[in-house]
Amino acid sequence: MECTKCGVTLCEKNWLLQHSSKKLRPDCKQCITNVISCSYKYTSDVLTKLSRKKARKIANIIYHNKETTKKQQLSYNIKYAKINRKNRSMLLTDGYISTLLYSNFGLLCKDITPELIEVKRNQLILKRWLKQTNS
Repeated sequence: MECTKCGVTLCEKNWLLQHSSKKLRPDCKQCITNVISCSYKYTSDVLTKLSRKKARKIANIIYHNKETTKKQQLSYNIKYAKINRKNRSMLLTDGYISTLLYSNFGLLCKDITPELIEVKRNQLILKRWLKQTNS
C-alpha cells in the first residue's frame, strides 16, 4: 500500500486511515503528524536501525516533494504576475492608468477621476502610436 500524499510504500506500522469526506484513505504517519523519526521498537537492534533509516528516507522524500511543490507554485505565481502586468499595460485598464497617475504624479485615489483616466489613456495611445510610426 502507498501513502496518498507522498507515494511512499508503507508497512502496517506506518499507515493510518484518515477519514475523508468521501472515503477512508491511507496516509503515512510522517505525512499526518510530521514525525521525522520512527519510534517503533523492534526486538532486534538491526531491525530498529533499519526502521529508523527507512523513516529518515521517507522524511527526505516528503521534504523534497514539499519543496518542489513550493518552487513550482512560486514560479507559476511570478510568471502569472508578469503576464498580468503585461496584459494590464497593453490593454490600458483603469487600474493600470490610476496606478501610473499615483506613482508618477502622486495623485490620491479620490483625486483620480474617470475623465482624468480617459485623458491619460489617450495620451498613452498617442505616445505608443508615435513610437511605432517613428520606428
